[in-house]
Amino acid sequence: MIAATITALLTLGLVGTPAGASPLHDPATQTSLRNLVTAMEWYAAFDGGNRFTGVTERALAGWGWRPTANKYVEITIENDGRAWRATAQDVRAGAREFTYTSATPVNGVSRGSVQLSSPQPPANPPTAGVTIIDVADAIDIDALARALVAAGVSTRAVCEASLAAQGTHLARSTVPDHVLACEAAAAAPNATMRTVLAALMRAGGAVAVQLVALEFVGTGAQPTTPPWVGDPDGPPTPRPTPPSLPDDIWKVVPKAERFARVNQVSPEHARTAVERCLTQLTYAGLDAHKRCDDAPTFYGGRSDTPEATQHDAEAISRHPQWSQLNRKEPANSRDWLRDAPECDGNSREIHCDEFPFASTRQGGASASPPVSLKLISRADNAAQGSKLAMFYATCGISDGDTFLVVPLPEVPGIPRESQAPTLAVCNGR
Repeated sequence: MIAATITALLTLGLVGTPAGASPLHDPATQTSLRNLVTAMEWYAAFDGGNRFTGVTERALAGWGWRPTANKYVEITIENDGRAWRATAQDVRAGAREFTYTSATPVNGVSRGSVQLSSPQPPANPPTAGVTIIDVADAIDIDALARALVAAGVSTRAVCEASLAAQGTHLARSTVPDHVLACEAAAAAPNATMRTVLAALMRAGGAVAVQLVALEFVGTGAQPTTPPWVGDPDGPPTPRPTPPSLPDDIWKVVPKAERFARVNQVSPEHARTAVERCLTQLTYAGLDAHKRCDDAPTFYGGRSDTPEATQHDAEAISRHPQWSQLNRKEPANSRDWLRDAPECDGNSREIHCDEFPFASTRQGGASASPPVSLKLISRADNAAQGSKLAMFYATCGISDGDTFLVVPLPEVPGIPRESQAPTLAVCNGR
């Protein structure tokens, strides 16, 4: 299996030839990374308030650095913007990866100089370009690698878990390219958990890594129990999970603090919202860190619309893609509900609730997959409808616009009036 995997990746250029085979393109890569170091320092000194947070490719161009042809550069901002690291590699076969770190040693490279990464990644970057990751708003693969190793999770288990993420099939295999890249990295000499996660990130993006992080370390709410535990068709034993809460991996605390401040909600409700959004969107195959921060989101409440929110949660658990909807104007007709068997019992006090909402392109009589229908109280149904309309108006959601729906969970042992309310979060809209 591994030999066939590596052969397929070599054919596509996703795996390079041995590290010392052809350093022809390395000098240009090394020079580009050194120039990046200068540009980053100038940015922090004059634009960033002595921090690297908020740096963009455009800002770096203003300080004289632009990515050169055929180079993939990955910049990671860490330690609340006070430190950074970067890797650079030519996408052509035989090219080697270089690393720079301003603080913590990484890839066998000490702070303050541009050096060859050790060990070398087995997977060449699939495309040239620049990726900037702020670990305050993304999975920190170094922290994730440490947690997985501490828990005894194998690189093979990581690659298996990433199968659940959708991906490309450029290798003409039924197995996604990011899984092939992960397996090739795991089979390489001197493979480490970090090199495997780095290969997975390159080939599958943030979504694949988030899925692995959720599979093994959750969102910080509690240790994750794999869904196949107790399933006779699943593995005979559950995979191990790291014992500690992974705020250092998922950045739940700073995200919740920002959420509470911006949306004027309690810290407890903010953390509940952040954890649920990260979990739900990861399972939906979306970049949870990015979308939870930049997409307008309708958070269904438990204190004000508990029945409607419960129905939404049940529906999304069956169809995770319903986490992301598009508004439809005018809304779909609801007349067809009179003949729907699920709506038998509709009365003055009991209404037939539908999800996705009738006001979305995913709703209506002809929706595929069919909408979920459930009888709930009239008051609850009407209250959620009013709050949804207010969300559309407040956030400027028009016909065709994308938004997220995240039903908040019910917190056990807390009375209804103390549960989280419905939240309309516009995220900059």
